[in-house]
Amino acid sequence: MEEGEQQVRRQIQTPATMERDGEQAVDEGEAAAPSGSTSRSTKHTSRIAIQKVTEVIAALSDYKRFLVEEIGFEGVLRIPMIQKINLKFSKFLMTKVDVKEHCIILRDGGTPITFYPEDFHKVFGIPCGQRDIHGKDVDITSEAIEFIRNSIGWTEKSDRSLSSLEVFIGKEINELSSRLEKDSFKMAFVVFVMGSLFAPCTKHDHSTIYYWGAIKDAENISLFNWCKYSFNFLLEAVCKLKLETDANITPNHLSGCHLFFQVFLLDNVELGMMNLKQTTMPRLQLFDGETLKRMILVCSARKLGRTIFIAPEPRHWNAMCYTWHNWMNEKHGKKKAMEHKAEGSANQYALVSHNPETARRGEYTNADTSNLA
Repeated sequence: MEEGEQQVRRQIQTPATMERDGEQAVDEGEAAAPSGSTSRSTKHTSRIAIQKVTEVIAALSDYKRFLVEEIGFEGVLRIPMIQKINLKFSKFLMTKVDVKEHCIILRDGGTPITFYPEDFHKVFGIPCGQRDIHGKDVDITSEAIEFIRNSIGWTEKSDRSLSSLEVFIGKEINELSSRLEKDSFKMAFVVFVMGSLFAPCTKHDHSTIYYWGAIKDAENISLFNWCKYSFNFLLEAVCKLKLETDANITPNHLSGCHLFFQVFLLDNVELGMMNLKQTTMPRLQLFDGETLKRMILVCSARKLGRTIFIAPEPRHWNAMCYTWHNWMNEKHGKKKAMEHKAEGSANQYALVSHNPETARRGEYTNADTSNLA
């Protein structure tokens, strides 16, 4: 067995292991099976805890909401209630992703639906700044890491608990609080939403510190490209799922913020009356649990006693708000402008015209020099 496959197998956690860690698994009746799937497993798992996020958001005071807006994460404040995510639909979409081309291809020969980090911003409304989270200006010292840990309530070295951050975020903060207290709240909030939704760790109730260089100065949090970081984290999860599949290992655990694929896909395919107008940002605020469930149902069918997912046609690009549609609009506009210019040029420089008075004699005159005839 190759070393890469062995490593994948060591990383796999079974649904039973996930449940012992406290993870909620989705039953067969709660999530449809992916098209063409040969898996007989009835449970899928994910570390996304969007219900926890919405509960924490609901408890925020107006001033705390103001602090969240200051760091550019105001889109998180508009996340609707989603109690359950259809993990099998997420798995189906992840298997249809072309990581290299950044697109979803629902069927062989189908139209690629391309996605970009900017689309992550359109869906979730988190910062898509100019600074790279993995750039040179995010180097962080061990002393700074220790300072952040103490500031957000992780006093124990082994503590990376998201649940402890919930408690910390719930502490009283108001206009009279110190700058350190306000900055600590901002840092804790980012770590919580990244670990619970946008870049969830594979370990239960756990968060990483890989992006802490971008939160060491709370005033600069909004300047970093959190969309690109989450986007790349999700693509890594897709690569892992595909590697497991290639190694004949049934991938039951889904990493990354795969909810992005659901909202993006459902917003980009033709679902008739179920399609939503694309005038509201961020897009996720329109996709509550019931709306997602109904739209996924339109993309589902029964075959041989099992639920499969079908591939609707992409929506027409001129009515869309996403990056690839904007590019198509721009391309179409340039094409029309060139056609109009070419047509005008042809009319302007045409030298010969047909004279109906002399048509019977087969005579033609020069349009610009007829007075000289």
